[in-house]
Amino acid sequence: MIEKKILKIGRLQLLSRAEWCAEPPKEPYETHIPRGIIFHHSAIPGASDYHGWRTVKEIQRLHQQDRGFSDIGYHFLIGPDGIVFEGRPARVLGAHTKSANQGNLGICFIGDYRKQREVLTLSTLRAGLTLCYFLFQWFEIHPSSYRWHRQHNPDTECPGEQVMEWIPRFQEILLSLIGNDTEKELLK
Repeated sequence: MIEKKILKIGRLQLLSRAEWCAEPPKEPYETHIPRGIIFHHSAIPGASDYHGWRTVKEIQRLHQQDRGFSDIGYHFLIGPDGIVFEGRPARVLGAHTKSANQGNLGICFIGDYRKQREVLTLSTLRAGLTLCYFLFQWFEIHPSSYRWHRQHNPDTECPGEQVMEWIPRFQEILLSLIGNDTEKELLK
């Protein structure tokens, strides 16, 4: 069962903004207190177009130049290889979900996860679950506060059916870990 494979997680491989050579924000950041998570997928570029940090740089360029954002809109991006990239710092307001950025961290799975498009990899799922666990530890973001983009904007297909199917599983797994003595198991 894939849920059992995901529980054998491992350490989070997180690349900071400096490590992926992020451009500075165009304007000063506005701070916020993270209390929830909204999940996204990039759709374009898709997982088949993924080239590590270069893909994240391209998403930042699209956000800053094409969409007019101050910076990349997401707080974290997860590549198909399981590498997690720091987007905006977690304590600053994102630009990922119109009218719902305040208090919410944006996590983007790089790829197109609508049905019958690309497939979420085990590495991606492990990284996503591990990141959510650490966000619970760092900010006390409870799994019950997880949402997806479409819940705030019904006109979008984001984050795709595959991601939407996994959010309840993430919640269930994390709820079973909270308060249990399984943190050691997560960090092996």
